[in-house]
Amino acid sequence: MKHVLIIALIVLLAPCHVYPYQKTISILSNGVKTGYQMQTLRLHKGTGVDSISGANDSMQHLYLDSHIDDDFFGVEFFESDGVTPITHRRMICQKGTSADFILKVDLPSAGQVKQIIVNFVASGRVTSSSDAALENILFYGWVRQGASRNGFLYNYWGVENTIIYDGGRFRAWFRGPSTAQSASDDYAYQGRLRYAESSDGLTWTDMGEATGHGHYEGQPYVYKDPSGTYHMMYSNNNNGYTNQYRYLTSPSGNNGTWTVVSESAFAAGGVPGNICFWREGTTWRVMWEWLQSGQWVTSYAYGSALTSLTKYNEGAPVVSGSNVGGMEVHSVGQTYYLFGHASENGGGTLPSSNSLYKSTDLINWTRVGWLTLRYYHATQPAQIADPTIQEVNGKTYLWYESQPDQADTNVPWLSLATFDQPLSRLLDSTITTAIHDDLAAEGWTFDSGYGENNTDTLSTVFRKLSDHPSAISQNCVVVKTESGRYLRIRKPIGTLSAENVFEFYARAEQTNKKFEAFRIDKDGSNGVLAGVYFDTDGNIKYYNGTTPTSAGGYSASTYYRFQVSQKARSWDLAINGVTIATNIPYYSAAAAPAYFYIGQDSAATGYISGLYTRQYSSAATTPVWQLANTSTLAAAKANMKAAFR
Repeated sequence: MKHVLIIALIVLLAPCHVYPYQKTISILSNGVKTGYQMQTLRLHKGTGVDSISGANDSMQHLYLDSHIDDDFFGVEFFESDGVTPITHRRMICQKGTSADFILKVDLPSAGQVKQIIVNFVASGRVTSSSDAALENILFYGWVRQGASRNGFLYNYWGVENTIIYDGGRFRAWFRGPSTAQSASDDYAYQGRLRYAESSDGLTWTDMGEATGHGHYEGQPYVYKDPSGTYHMMYSNNNNGYTNQYRYLTSPSGNNGTWTVVSESAFAAGGVPGNICFWREGTTWRVMWEWLQSGQWVTSYAYGSALTSLTKYNEGAPVVSGSNVGGMEVHSVGQTYYLFGHASENGGGTLPSSNSLYKSTDLINWTRVGWLTLRYYHATQPAQIADPTIQEVNGKTYLWYESQPDQADTNVPWLSLATFDQPLSRLLDSTITTAIHDDLAAEGWTFDSGYGENNTDTLSTVFRKLSDHPSAISQNCVVVKTESGRYLRIRKPIGTLSAENVFEFYARAEQTNKKFEAFRIDKDGSNGVLAGVYFDTDGNIKYYNGTTPTSAGGYSASTYYRFQVSQKARSWDLAINGVTIATNIPYYSAAAAPAYFYIGQDSAATGYISGLYTRQYSSAATTPVWQLANTSTLAAAKANMKAAFR
């Protein structure tokens, strides 16, 4: 099995999705405005009467009997031609009961009807929803596994891992101590190559030293070629080969079976770091990390053998500037993705987090964004680094080294995060955009004193927020604040229409903490216009001029659908499709909204998902659902469309 995973993006020109069941519905446009570009559907598993509910921007309810899986993955939406797919997002899913979908549709002029075809199956993941689930997710869809906030699995197992899935098991090679329990020494002086196995990627068994060569064996990388031979390279400080990589092979990868091919197969050019390599046809590709002027940089080499490599541009860095290293490369179609680490402050020093880069030629690399960010350390420059990726049975695993705030920074942990989709889906920006952005790049800034360690520095108090408001958002946010730390963050909105509707889902995990889930300001200095928040008394409040007004009680861990209609001189509020108040006066003088703002008390957790906008229209001109045809077709229907696989 190849360690470097190559996945193809295929455009199918033949029928690809077969749906035994189908319903057709429609939207009647009552208004003079167009460009709403979204409507909400609630799909139910079980029997019931298809209907419309809600007094504001009504929701269509469709019952699919037992012909849908519990996660509502087996559904897609098409234009009336049955061929053109409709961009959609699965929002809130009550497993086995119902799921809400946002559809991006261009509505017709007043009095016209737009038909939508809903095709569904009882099983299978055919949906092209822009996200899988919004529950219990962290950065970019990763769910941290293991003991604590950084996904801890084991201490002293987190250094420079390379992990492959082979023969129904996960196999890990890593730098560790001479004995499995030597946990008293600084890991920097531990240089024995160790081997471990796992059946689930979570629970590991240390199998002992892999090669027994000592004294220092660092940054190991293992690749299994198509013939079944295992290849290994690692930095070797023995016998004066300070800047060299040792090269070994094995017929099985098991301990004691490794044979040294070359003590100095490859020279790094400086102090060597992590290395990765793979074979494409008859050509070996190599990316390696080395120390240049006090910073880690990454270079590229190629050749017909790992003992005969040519350095591109004489070994000059192809990725540099922020301590970029710890790399592993995977490809999707014609694009290479480099998973590695980088300094958060851009200056080449700790702290560092895992970052993602892409290239089409292995020479010119573009930063995609943060892959997984560390949790803050109150006093020490903690880090996470050295990611390794595997996709197994449609699920993606990300292991990495973590040096967190819970322990001495000289104690590395093996950490794990998972993504419940194939790697190709995670990386494809046409389906999941959430991994292709980061907070700083999106323009989010903390108010002074409300960032990392009570500064204004961006970090991981919360998961990344929604991108620029658009017709359909493909991001969500988990807001989690530490004890004693309060969150105050804002972002410029950018150019919008004169009047807009902001719609989002939010929930608070407790009823005794204030969570200002949504607020629009006219400036960056707390010039409040309108907003909604979960208050400490268990009530949802909104700004009614300068007076806080209750919209009713809320329950912890429950999502609420909010609609804020921003008009020229006042605003309207609806919750779960029910109008709460209209023509609410602004908190301060009317002005165009310029900033989104989110705030939260310390030691609290909240969720925001699906923030998107549409042009405002009065209730009298808002489009409404209209049942066109809700018959269920038992005959199989094939649909031809460009599909992602």
